[in-house]
Amino acid sequence: MYFNANKNSGILFFEIISKIVETYILTINGGSSSIKFALYSGAGLFSRSIYGRIERIGRPGAILAYTKAGENETIKEMVIADSFRAVDVLRSFLEEFVDF
Repeated sequence: MYFNANKNSGILFFEIISKIVETYILTINGGSSSIKFALYSGAGLFSRSIYGRIERIGRPGAILAYTKAGENETIKEMVIADSFRAVDVLRSFLEEFVDF
């Protein structure tokens, strides 16, 4: 935050200028064969930006399904051998969505 002094009609006043930094909250619910997640964003007032799930971890037909705010669900079939790979998939996905 910094102050910007301006002169307006002979009156000196200070305008407070601040940069709003967006904050994120990530919720994760992990089980033996699935991970559910939601990412909330905001600067004080939070709203859900994206949510989804990884299902069938370690089994054929594993998926990453997600919904971005205001959009329809997207489903991607993937090979996810174990929970370690599932966490890598989630991390990579979130890094594409948000510049952490």
